[in-house]
Amino acid sequence: MEYESVPKGVCPRQLRFELNGGIISGIEFTGGCPGNLKAIGLLAEGQPAAEVAATLSGLTCGLKKTSCGDQLAKAIKKALKEEKKIKAPAKVKGLAITPEKTKTSSKKSGPPKASGRKS
Repeated sequence: MEYESVPKGVCPRQLRFELNGGIISGIEFTGGCPGNLKAIGLLAEGQPAAEVAATLSGLTCGLKKTSCGDQLAKAIKKALKEEKKIKAPAKVKGLAITPEKTKTSSKKSGPPKASGRKS
């Protein structure tokens, strides 16, 4: 799934990345220090997202209380939480997330029937 985030307190205006099965790829920053940000993306490419987030979390830049790496870590953590909430697999079309269609039953749904057993 593709994710976008607006970093706070750092030079880049936007960051994007993909998560597939907990693996991060396609990291792109818009704005900021191009060489350093490309390096972060290349080093993190294909790595477990949770490990990347743990490694970059808490890093600072100069006198700032955060850094581009720290902002990426925060975005990764948020994306991992969102992925846990998604119950059905999803396909990404452009930047919009479109859940896959699941087969539905034609049976009427209603309240669950009692089993007659005491708990």
